[in-house]
Amino acid sequence: MDSGRAVVLGALVGLGLGGCFGVPLSRSKVEETLQTTSIEVGVADRAEVRRAVGQPLVSSEYWRFDVFRISDWNRGVLFFVYLPIPMWEKNEGFVLVTYGDDGRVLDVASGHRAQGFWVVSSANPETSIELGDLQLWTSDDQLYVAASPKLRDAYLDRSVPEGSCRVILGSERREYAARVQIDASSPVSDAGMVIGARPSQPLTVLTLGAGTHRIDAVPIEGQDPIPASLQFDCDSGATRYALLRVEWQGESGVMFRRLRYRAVVEIRDDKPNVFEPLPLLIWGNGAWRVEAEPGR
Repeated sequence: MDSGRAVVLGALVGLGLGGCFGVPLSRSKVEETLQTTSIEVGVADRAEVRRAVGQPLVSSEYWRFDVFRISDWNRGVLFFVYLPIPMWEKNEGFVLVTYGDDGRVLDVASGHRAQGFWVVSSANPETSIELGDLQLWTSDDQLYVAASPKLRDAYLDRSVPEGSCRVILGSERREYAARVQIDASSPVSDAGMVIGARPSQPLTVLTLGAGTHRIDAVPIEGQDPIPASLQFDCDSGATRYALLRVEWQGESGVMFRRLRYRAVVEIRDDKPNVFEPLPLLIWGNGAWRVEAEPGR
């Protein structure tokens, strides 16, 4: 019996019994592809990896990694009594490959996520990978990559271009988050930057023109948030640190419970101690958040 006749027969039996059941029409091959893809650590170079996996989504010689994405779909029909309801689930697999000084593969890891309307999901809706000095994670439709403190410091030790200054943003706490804007243009929000709400709570670096700037932060939790706004100077060649906190202000309202949060921003010349263990966001929302190939 072919698959089409089997689906029809199964549907008729289900309808006759008055039940509710799902019938898959096509299955994603993402998980199978991840399991069967072979990359030899210590032997394969970038060219061999790309012959095996394809062209990378994100790649850098300086940061020494490639990220590959594999996408496919589960499709089917859910029969609810007499009503057929379409089912779908997008499957995405991510392969993170790091390289050593000799250009050979240093290590490989993969993750798998699934999002959509399916009877039993084939994977978690988000995924994360930690591999050596790199972290990769997904959130909603976006992919993020962060570098370890060791790679972060090596990158930030480079001098700031003449006429520019550097601002490094980070959060003191992970419980609450805020949306941040610089000079009312929100360069960090382009990276999906909700400071303090990421699994790895990364730092974000911005290169601005020397001069006077303004930072605004608004809590995203609760009702009637209390924003913070601070003007600061940033001299040519300088590095300044923006430390963000979001504090619970208690409840307000007479008839209804309303949680309130307050944002606090502090600009410093010295690196806050809470920044020491935090990675640096290098990729987010489809774009580099640092230089992909510094000095080139």
